[in-house]
Amino acid sequence: LQRNTQRFRQLLTDAGFDLKPGEHPIVPVMLYDAPLAQAFAAALLEEGVYAIGFFFPVVPKGRHAYAPR
Repeated sequence: LQRNTQRFRQLLTDAGFDLKPGEHPIVPVMLYDAPLAQAFAAALLEEGVYAIGFFFPVVPKGRHAYAPR
């Protein structure tokens, strides 16, 4: 799991995504737009990736994220 998480983080970073730092298997990807975070999470779910879109008040205003699990 740790190796997969590290690889996933690296691939997302290489693709230009802004990630919250950490070494845990939940990888928060910052999108900075609540509707985009929700749409992104829904599109991932359609592809079989369980992801949740987070926005205020879970994250500070203007700091919307989705977190694939």
